[in-house]
Amino acid sequence: MEPEIDAKGKETIEKIYGIMKDHERFIVTTHYNIDGDGLGSEIAVYLLLRRMGKKVEMVNQDKTPPLYRFLPCTRLIRNKPSESMEKPDVCIVVDCGNLERTGETAAFAKKSRVIVNIDHHFSNTGFGTVDFIGDRYSSTGEMVYFLAARHGRIQKKQAEALYASIITDTGKFVHSMGPCTLKVVQKLIEAGADTEKIAGKIYMEKPLKSLRLLSLALSNLRCEKDIKVCWMTVDRRMYALTGTDSSDTEGFVEMINGLRESRAAFLIKDDGQIRVSLRSKGGYDVEKVARKFGGGGHKQASGCRFPGGSSLIEVAGKLLEEMRKQNGRDNNSK
Repeated sequence: MEPEIDAKGKETIEKIYGIMKDHERFIVTTHYNIDGDGLGSEIAVYLLLRRMGKKVEMVNQDKTPPLYRFLPCTRLIRNKPSESMEKPDVCIVVDCGNLERTGETAAFAKKSRVIVNIDHHFSNTGFGTVDFIGDRYSSTGEMVYFLAARHGRIQKKQAEALYASIITDTGKFVHSMGPCTLKVVQKLIEAGADTEKIAGKIYMEKPLKSLRLLSLALSNLRCEKDIKVCWMTVDRRMYALTGTDSSDTEGFVEMINGLRESRAAFLIKDDGQIRVSLRSKGGYDVEKVARKFGGGGHKQASGCRFPGGSSLIEVAGKLLEEMRKQNGRDNNSK
């Protein structure tokens, strides 16, 4: 059985596909602090445009994390467009709740004649000339599947990029699953996605230095018993001692969210910028917490940032204060 999309989604895909056919020069981009969904979606759109014979460049503010460099075409990603592409016909933005999340690339997006916005976050601001937004989808990668399938049979490289999108943004198929997610995954496998290789590269090839970093982080693990929230911090000293960076914290917050004592968890990372990853299980909504501090994401997986130089303990205090407020609101509504 083919995965299905609703009438509005089909109409939007036809608009986007028409834009792809009618224009020649494209930039594709995703958010800073690159993750598997943003990158995999970006690669799949790039490959689609290449199949259509278009001139296209992938442009991101941040470098691709080492964790994802095994994915196809990552070596082709630029941090700014070539001179001939500084004013593209179309900029396709994937997995970004607002244009500012593309960072420095937003300046080039604004020079394009058309902005196509593809994203599965319900908090998306609708910044595109054409917006394909749907929080019923597990990931932006799942949405891009329907666009790629509009052109014809999914190629193996597209399938591998999109499988990486979906497996990472669902936490290995634990949360945010949509009604068509597994049907889409089936089609990606049929198209040649090597699921064992992709999962192995992302989840089973951690460097030893990552575990050394984890051991330091676990030394400050704390659990707020009154609200069942576990949290820990990773600071610049820890990175320096272990020769690591923020990409080596992949999976840390999921680990502490998996504790029996936790119904929600957060990890605060300081590598010059203060970044917070939040996770939850059951009915706890961490997106509301992240949104309070200018971030966002999903009900069970979100993130936000604080100004560099902020005290990590003060940041934790602000997060916990908001989580206690939310806990009180939830209890009062029962």
